[in-house]
Amino acid sequence: MKKVLLTIACVAFAFAANAQWVVSGNLGFTSHGGHCERTDVVGNTTTNYTLPGDNGAKTFALEIMPSIGYRINDNMQAGLGLGFGYYGGTEFDPITYALTDKEEWAKASYMQFKVAPYFRYYFAQAGKFSFFAEATLSLGFTSKGKVHEYRSAMNPLPEIDTTYTGDTKHFALGFSIVPGINYQLNDHFSVDCYIDLLSLNYQMTKATFYEEDEILGEKISHEEINVVNDFYFGVQALPKTINNHLGWFRLGLNYAF
Repeated sequence: MKKVLLTIACVAFAFAANAQWVVSGNLGFTSHGGHCERTDVVGNTTTNYTLPGDNGAKTFALEIMPSIGYRINDNMQAGLGLGFGYYGGTEFDPITYALTDKEEWAKASYMQFKVAPYFRYYFAQAGKFSFFAEATLSLGFTSKGKVHEYRSAMNPLPEIDTTYTGDTKHFALGFSIVPGINYQLNDHFSVDCYIDLLSLNYQMTKATFYEEDEILGEKISHEEINVVNDFYFGVQALPKTINNHLGWFRLGLNYAF
């Protein structure tokens, strides 16, 4: 029995001696906006106006993903990532702009959090460049967020400027396979480039909406649960809750002990 335990200990020690701990992090962001020039014709009346954003909508998303990994051997690495993200969007009312030249918009923002174990396999090497595929299983959720509504004063309507907590929260489970390129800077530092344009993704998103009200002394509540399954190749146009590939490429920095 002692010989067996000693053999196991020796094998484990040899395995650990050939492995490395790796601390990593990657950053992704996207900004969508611009402006829209619009013309409305009603009978003999033509109205020209400009909307901020993409036909009245602007979005911004940012994600930071620190992780720690274990380089098992020259070809395999496994680890765990923790994601923190921010999403913000603004929607403008084109009718208000067109008819009154006044502002009416709503801004929504929320935070997202996720836990993402991953496995990476290096399949080729050329000098300081290594080519890999990384599989990630992600579990996460978003906060209810904040909503800020504004409307200019329009006689006889008063100005509205209010902020409140959103009514919807999200839970998501996702799986993705992303190819990438690693460049070795020196013995400790390296840079990753994830090619999200060629990624394979699945995501299940569950959105829960709940509201309460009281009418004539009677308490009324409403709950709505919406489940969506997405399976897609490459990058989707809108940021997702979990497989939040915010562009065609992402960059990451690694430090190996």
